Amino acid sequence: MDVLSKLFPFRSGNRMWALVLLQGYLGCMVVVLVGGFVINFIEGDTWDDIHRRWGWSAAKQKAYGDTALDECIWFVIMTLHGMTFGEFMPISTTGHVITMVVTALGFWFTILMASVVLLSQLPGQKTKHLPHVLADMVNACWPSYLIYCILALTIGSQIGPYLSKDPSGFNDKYTGMYYMWCVAHRTVFGDIWPQKAEARYATIPFVFLSYIYPCYAMALIAVRRPSTAQHQQLLAYMNQHPEECMGPGYIVPAEAASSSSSSRGSARELQMNQMT
Repeated sequence: MDVLSKLFPFRSGNRMWALVLLQGYLGCMVVVLVGGFVINFIEGDTWDDIHRRWGWSAAKQKAYGDTALDECIWFVIMTLHGMTFGEFMPISTTGHVITMVVTALGFWFTILMASVVLLSQLPGQKTKHLPHVLADMVNACWPSYLIYCILALTIGSQIGPYLSKDPSGFNDKYTGMYYMWCVAHRTVFGDIWPQKAEARYATIPFVFLSYIYPCYAMALIAVRRPSTAQHQQLLAYMNQHPEECMGPGYIVPAEAASSSSSSRGSARELQMNQMT
């Protein structure tokens, strides 16, 4: 029983976040389908003949069958989950742009899922629906993420000549921006790599930042800035429900749960003293 309680410790009022997670993941799968169809429409016809057109450096494997749709969907699924193998990769400029969007979505999808759980455990707050979590995440993180993207694109635009040869045939500032964007979002494909010391020096800080930034984003999302009215409502709710002051993730010991009403009154009085 102790093992089961550790695997499934969630109370009846602390399970709604699982449903929100499921909703978010279903939304993720919609993005996968849309991205797969778009990439197949733009450059899917080249994936079945990619080695003759672009050479073996462009991809380790070509698409088979009448259409490359299944390979494109596979590519987007792996990219969105950060599990790229390098057997398929975008070729056209539009394909690179779509891939950059998918890598960013995959980067933020993990943060979104963690935010659903985080926000559901805060004291005095019920589990939020997915749109509300998205709104909180965007509102808290857009300034820092904007700076993060500007840094990645600016530095990336300077290192194109110091990278390996782009399979699509270009090594300009846009190649560097695509490369650094993928590094900053922890999803690289092996099609381009830093070939000179200058590119390696520029890559190392973003490898570090790509690991640290999600933690920083979670810290931003966890900070609540209520209005005065919302603050007063929260205090009133805590006064009426002092047992929830610890948050939904706090499991009251059985001895305390079976205490008398006078003990609950003492808990309410203690809570009020702490709030004043």
